[in-house]
Amino acid sequence: MRSFLQNRTQKVKLGRTISAESTITCGTPAGTKLAPFLYIVVQNYILNKLKEKEDETPNFCNASFVDDLVLAERVIGTEPKLQSILNEYGKWATETKVKPNPSKCEVMIANFGGRKVKFNQTFQLLGETIPVVKSIKLLGVTLLPNTSWDAHVKTIVNKAGGKLFQLRKLHKAGFDKKELTQAYMAYVRSNLEYCSVVWCPGLNVVQAKRLVRVEKKALSIICRRKVDRQNYEEALNECGIQSLQDRMKMATNKFGLQLIQGKYKHFLPSIEVVETSLRSRKGILKAPLARTEFARDSTINHIISLVNSEYVKDGTIFGAAVEQVLDMIKYELEGESVK
Repeated sequence: MRSFLQNRTQKVKLGRTISAESTITCGTPAGTKLAPFLYIVVQNYILNKLKEKEDETPNFCNASFVDDLVLAERVIGTEPKLQSILNEYGKWATETKVKPNPSKCEVMIANFGGRKVKFNQTFQLLGETIPVVKSIKLLGVTLLPNTSWDAHVKTIVNKAGGKLFQLRKLHKAGFDKKELTQAYMAYVRSNLEYCSVVWCPGLNVVQAKRLVRVEKKALSIICRRKVDRQNYEEALNECGIQSLQDRMKMATNKFGLQLIQGKYKHFLPSIEVVETSLRSRKGILKAPLARTEFARDSTINHIISLVNSEYVKDGTIFGAAVEQVLDMIKYELEGESVK
């Protein structure tokens, strides 16, 4: 590995002029399989350090996806410890020569309570102040400090609505209904459904209607007639597709089943028989106490509610028998380990 990376040179060509050779002192050749592998090695070193910090610091957590990193801290009546963690992170990044760009970093203060809280502290990374923003885009999902999904819905509606122009061009070019439906599913609806399991449970009526309105416009182009609430279902059947709401519900159910069976099942409470109503109906997951509207409408609480409702009604979990689900996971049920 060392001999592959050492003593490499490069030239720059501009028109017919070629520069003199210069020795490359850092980085890896573009397009090689070694480049992402070495990046993962270095990034994992930093992530392991952050994991140790997470174990030492209450109310702090971190999450990463490729080169995106999120540091979060829950502050309750104490001074935040985020600055000291940023200092440590800057030191680790400098050691590994993978320095972050402070100008591309952002801080957002989220207040889940009803009272307004003044927060004047600034945060720095590698000596540069990180700007405090009123919204942040995390892997394509727009988050607001007040935990509303207004900004995200507006973004995806504008993006999907702009692509309806392409659908109209295909219609004028003579594409048939089947081809237009496929184009809609690939280029328009994919924007409306992106990461829906995160934000769909928290939508209000107005936000949900804005999404459906885009679908009705698309169906009007495909079916060559105006589609409204009276003939919406008929247009869906004509195109052979599910409604946007049904698709999102199916995605949430699928995510819930994967959550229960996968390595992230610790996000859910253990399976046990609990009281879910005053009528003494038995549920199977105990919902955590939700003190705010955002917590009540979160994906986790929504999935717990879905599981309990289905279990009480049909005795299944997302269409699968409880025994099947327990066959794939381990839970502490009434003090005994069930595999």
